Amino acid sequence: GSTAETPAVALSPWRSPAALAVVGISAFSMFGFGFLDPTLASFEEKLLNTDVAGAGVLFSCSAFPYALLGTVVGAIIDTSPRLGAPLLCFGSAVTGIALAGLVPLRPFMATWAWQITVLLLMGITTACGMVPAIPQVMKIMEKESRLTGRPAPTEGAVLACVGMAFTCGEMFGPLGGSFLVESFGFKVSAIGVGLVMLLASTLAALILAASGHMGSDSELAAVSSEPLLHRELTEEGSTPSVSSLHGMDTSRSIALVRAMSSSALGVPERMVSA
Repeated sequence: GSTAETPAVALSPWRSPAALAVVGISAFSMFGFGFLDPTLASFEEKLLNTDVAGAGVLFSCSAFPYALLGTVVGAIIDTSPRLGAPLLCFGSAVTGIALAGLVPLRPFMATWAWQITVLLLMGITTACGMVPAIPQVMKIMEKESRLTGRPAPTEGAVLACVGMAFTCGEMFGPLGGSFLVESFGFKVSAIGVGLVMLLASTLAALILAASGHMGSDSELAAVSSEPLLHRELTEEGSTPSVSSLHGMDTSRSIALVRAMSSSALGVPERMVSA
């Protein structure tokens, strides 16, 4: 008698060098931003002879652009998906340069104008180095699925992978910043972390380019734009999962995560409607 074929094992973002390059960029971006959490206030107090309130205003110069421009960056990626990988590499690299640029190597750098400008730039580029990560990993895994003939990973697997990178960067940034500044001082630490971010971004860009994921319109046109979860839920013969019987089902949860990260990937309206 005939035997049933063994279903192909789905791809994993953890085994894709290109996907890991994107994940690494995102983690470094969050690390560089988190580096300033415990260290910026004391540095600016000494540099500009300001008080705690003034240091708080300076930190908000990076926090506000990062929070507000996430939606703008997400809209750019939705409009031009080919910009995802270049924007990630550019954002992480410039974040590292901006972090190192806080160190006053020249007299004009020890001024309010310079510090505010650099922090504003850092907030913008942090958003660029973080927001496109989810859609870019999705595109990478879709393309690799088509090339290998193996099933693409679920959206849950991709969200878990990228989300862990965000969390690790946010967690280890403040811890690493405190340790490094206490051990080596702000000047050496900021320049060192900034250079590492620049080198890591360059390496990631080379990996993505060598893997053919820097992205052109023709390359991305061959990739299905239908979200992975939508296909999973609409496959012939599929049945609703237990979670779909409740108010916050899987599709709504993913739509919420996308909205919070400003990285909408074209979720069908039926998935996000009440």
